[in-house]
Amino acid sequence: MLDAGRIRLRPVVLTAAATVLGVLPLATGFDFDWREFHFVIGAESAEFWRPLAVAIIFGLTISTFLTLVIVPTVFSLMDEWSQKISGFFNRFRTINNGNGGI
Repeated sequence: MLDAGRIRLRPVVLTAAATVLGVLPLATGFDFDWREFHFVIGAESAEFWRPLAVAIIFGLTISTFLTLVIVPTVFSLMDEWSQKISGFFNRFRTINNGNGGI
């Protein structure tokens, strides 16, 4: 799992970072007026697009964290617990088989 995490870390983080940086102007209201060729802060459409940009940024950040940290951790814990539980039940199976079956 460590190798898989190491392999997937760079593409996932770069994709998320590129998207977050691309949406950041929407969240801040920073825009470029192409008619008059100058930068505008607090454009007219900024109030309309800001909630969408904030939702994309935080949703993508949280989902990236979940994908890279939480899901592999839970998978590892579930694998460890299933091995312990199967070892626990296998112990009873060998006890029953050793007595000729009950």
